[in-house]
Parts: sequence; structure tokens; C-alpha cells
Amino acid sequence: MTTAPTITDGATAIPFTVKNDATEQVDFMWSTVKAATKDDKNGTAINGITNTTTDATSVPFVFQHGLSKISFKAKLGEASYSGVTIKVKSIKINGVKNKGTFTIPADLTAGTWATEDAATNDYTVSETNGKEIASTTADSIGESLLMIPQDMKGKTIEIAYDLVYTNPTQTISNTKAIVLDDKSNWVMNQQYTYTLTISLETVQLTASVGQFGANIDL
Repeated sequence: MTTAPTITDGATAIPFTVKNDATEQVDFMWSTVKAATKDDKNGTAINGITNTTTDATSVPFVFQHGLSKISFKAKLGEASYSGVTIKVKSIKINGVKNKGTFTIPADLTAGTWATEDAATNDYTVSETNGKEIASTTADSIGESLLMIPQDMKGKTIEIAYDLVYTNPTQTISNTKAIVLDDKSNWVMNQQYTYTLTISLETVQLTASVGQFGANIDL
């Protein structure tokens, strides 16, 4: 959610707040073209990068995602566990800064974020009735989140899941918290996928990163 921008000495500052509900979150797109004119639409730089194009018939805006996309997956540690079904109920990421200001400088180089340290929120993605995790192939959990870029080192991801036994019939509810390490700096225009590998007694976390739609392991 954005509010009215302010312009100071040619720099444009745009306040932004991330909504609590993942299904209501919106993307934040930005683009700049420097020195474009009516007679020369190419401009000298796009999003702060020198533009060598010479044949543009319109101003070449190239929009980028200003936020980081966060997704979650889960899989089994082994192919199956006899007599027990694992169901993921929710995944929560704690202490996320949810307010900030995106500023495009007067020289139209790349925009940057400044977050409000005091404004934090916990974000949860849920599965109604729990999602059964049935193999060692990772399956998506809940909605993706759109977050303001920031360093998440030291923050935690919590997974809530049930172990459903058949003999004897019983359900054991577990919650595991994992602290994020120094490879947890979210950058704008990037997608981060956190995969939780669940065994009967432990949960392990791995992460991958890439541009929206293309991830590599961290």
C-alpha cells in the first residue's frame, strides 16, 4: 500500500506499507529513463544503467519489481514414514520490517529503500486443514509474500505441523523455529524460496534465490 509521494530537490520519495494478509499484498514496480526527449526517446540511462539503444520509437521504460518475493515449500526427509502422515498447518516468518520509503534520486539512478526499524510484523501462510507432505519432492505451502527488501539475519521461520499416527490413532502437533543465517539479505527484484525438510523429529531449512520465477541455491 502506497501513500502520496513527496518530491524534494528532485528526488521522489514513495512511502509503502506491506499488508498483513498475503492475499491482499500488491507488487511495487518502478522504472526511470534519464535524458529522454521528444526528439530522442532513447535516453542515456534506464534504471540507472547506461542505455546504448538508438532506435526507440517510444520512451523505453523497463519496469522492475521493487519488492522481494518470498515463497515456502516443504518435503519429507525420507520417501515415507510407516504409519504416520505429516501435515503442514502454517509457516510464519517473524520480525519483518513492513514499512519503508522507496526513493528515486534526482539523477534518476536506481531507486533505494529505507525501512522503518520500529515497524515490524510477523507474516503467516496457512493451509486449511493442513497440507499433507507425501514425498521428497518439495510442495508449495500457502501464498507467496511480497516484502520490502531487508536483511533478515537472526530472524526466525516457524513451521507448525501435525504427525498423524494410525496405530494407535493419535495426532501430535509440533512447532519448530529456525534462525536465519547470514545469507538472508532480501534484495529487490529477487525471489527467495525457503524449503523445509521434515523428518519425524527434526526440520531442516534450505533457501534458493533468483529473479522472479528463476531460483538458484544459496
